[in-house]
Amino acid sequence: TNVTIADMVGNPLVPVASKNASGVITDTTSPMLVSYNLDFNMGLLNLTFSETVSAASIVAASFTLLSSSNQSLALSYNLTSRSRPITLDGVTITLQISLSDLNTIKQMVGLAVNNLTTYLAITTNAAADMFGNLVIPISPRAPQNV
Repeated sequence: TNVTIADMVGNPLVPVASKNASGVITDTTSPMLVSYNLDFNMGLLNLTFSETVSAASIVAASFTLLSSSNQSLALSYNLTSRSRPITLDGVTITLQISLSDLNTIKQMVGLAVNNLTTYLAITTNAAADMFGNLVIPISPRAPQNV
């Protein structure tokens, strides 16, 4: 019995023999992009996922900005590997958009000008959770509006 640790009434801690878990259910759920916003002033793409994502797993080249939900009519731009995450693992990951990516996007008149012209598509290898489950892709045929 350990008398240095007690409950609120003063009863001492009673040791319990360690036990192995009777089973472990591993995480098999893929993360999903819930929302995002684009900040051209700071050059940031803020991504919010349904669960914690590994910042090291982010593949910027797997993110495509589109100007419309109609892929055949949309302007589009794939980020390059020069854009990098600047936050740690978490539900929210922030990408610093490289200067070259930022300048190219700004030159594409009609792309990411406002909410009506900002859509995002991602491939399955764009991100992964802490167990390595790949993100649910968002098709360029049905991109997610900002």
